[in-house]
Amino acid sequence: MKTLDVVSFGVTVADLLVKGVPDTLLQEDVSRAEDMILSVGGDALNQASTLAQLGHSVTLVARLGKDIIGQHIINTCVERGITPGFAVKEGLISPISIVLIKPDGDRYFLGRKLDKLNARVCFEDIDLELIKQARAVTQGSMFTSMDLVGENLKTVFKTAKDSGAFTISDFLNKPGVSLEDVRVAMPYIDYLLPSLEEGTFYTGETDPARIADIFLNMGVGTVGVKQGGDGVYLKNADLEVTVPSYKVPVVDTTGAGDNFVAGFISGLLDGEDLLSCARRGSACGAINVGEVGASGAVKSKQQVLDFMTAHA
Repeated sequence: MKTLDVVSFGVTVADLLVKGVPDTLLQEDVSRAEDMILSVGGDALNQASTLAQLGHSVTLVARLGKDIIGQHIINTCVERGITPGFAVKEGLISPISIVLIKPDGDRYFLGRKLDKLNARVCFEDIDLELIKQARAVTQGSMFTSMDLVGENLKTVFKTAKDSGAFTISDFLNKPGVSLEDVRVAMPYIDYLLPSLEEGTFYTGETDPARIADIFLNMGVGTVGVKQGGDGVYLKNADLEVTVPSYKVPVVDTTGAGDNFVAGFISGLLDGEDLLSCARRGSACGAINVGEVGASGAVKSKQQVLDFMTAHA
């Protein structure tokens, strides 16, 4: 019997959110932003946070340094009802990024260069017995760690599927890698949910249908290409449809895609059909872009359902 709804693994990071960044930022000695907020983010943490707020039991698997940033991330996860499954290592540096948010809500990330001291989740950090206890296993982004590609990634997802869980993954644009690095894992992914930009980066195609076909031919069950304000294109062997997005004012787009994935997974856990899952995901994304930060705007499942009713 399953004892856990979701295991989420991937990136966790402390975010310094700078709202209202002027275009003249690098042209003046002193610039003034509208606000600065210390928060948390990272694909896996964003998904876990929203899933926990939606009422699901979630364990977050990641690697952190034994430092003040790592402790801040752990404390925030506990406050949000996430069960931390972190590997905390001496000598590693917990990730932190500066998120520069322009007045139109578009954002740019500034992070530390990656080296061997950066904390990135590895295969050894993932407890396969924990994976077997979950109803769903989600990877924040492929290529977050080059230790979690090929046979290692296949082992994680195959273990999940063999235990009866459904599997989900997103993408991270990373130069120097290709789909060949993860091809053996693709048949063990039930739902692949890249953005249009990510899909184009790895396939060279700009048409969502062509992007989806490439992934489906590699063995993925269902592909959802996230297109921001243009909705999400869903395709599998039996379905091809674009689900429109909710039209709402945008404050900050950070984490919108991760919140979509969390809402989509929540729908799957509740036994909803794919269209309903996509609508719930879109609602979570729309709620998230209405506030500053990668996660935390979604407070409850009832909030999301009420939003969907109000914006039907």
